[in-house]
Amino acid sequence: LFTSHYVKVPHSGLSSVTNGLSANVLYVICEYDSSPMKVNCGYAPATVKAIYDGRSKALTSLPYITQSNRIGIALSGSVADTWASSVKVGDTIEFRCDIAMDGDASKPILSLGSSMFMPLNAGEDGTSSIPSGYSMHTVYDPVTFPVVSQDGRKVWLVEIDGRQGWYSMGVRVYEVYRIGRKLGGWSLTRFDGGGSACMWVWNPSTSKGGLVNKPSDSKGERSCMSYILIRSK
Repeated sequence: LFTSHYVKVPHSGLSSVTNGLSANVLYVICEYDSSPMKVNCGYAPATVKAIYDGRSKALTSLPYITQSNRIGIALSGSVADTWASSVKVGDTIEFRCDIAMDGDASKPILSLGSSMFMPLNAGEDGTSSIPSGYSMHTVYDPVTFPVVSQDGRKVWLVEIDGRQGWYSMGVRVYEVYRIGRKLGGWSLTRFDGGGSACMWVWNPSTSKGGLVNKPSDSKGERSCMSYILIRSK
């Protein structure tokens, strides 16, 4: 899913940094009938306004959204085939996003933007649950990850630079697990790594914030549409 916030050029005056859209997938562009989708607020109906099919021939113009009341769906594989045969302009589609976490158990998440890899799971080594063919087992990369204590009262946000010789080489997934254990953590999940690994910190004493690490991306800090919410209970 993507909205009008996912603009092609996220930073004015820096046209070399762009948010990409694939030219080889099926796009379904919808417009909300009334209020947009909100987290934990049930279904929000929307009407299909346009369909762009790049599966057999790459699209020459990508459907970035400019209207704030619209939402786009990018589909590929068998799911795209199913949608292409059953969805048309004028149809109604309902959107819903539910996120809830209680203690150690998570309720079903219907909208997800994370790999959910857990190298440290309930105090145990969870690296074996990650497919052996994944590069995170063999390649040293930058990475960002949160670690949570067993009682759920402490959270460490960890960022490790990498891919920069004589500065920082990065870590593999087993090192991520060991770091989580050494901090005293009980569980951790891996965020996106590589060039998008960065840490921005707000300093309340100076009322200023900024990067506190050295991103490996040659263009510096990368625009990513991912967030973490920490809720006090």
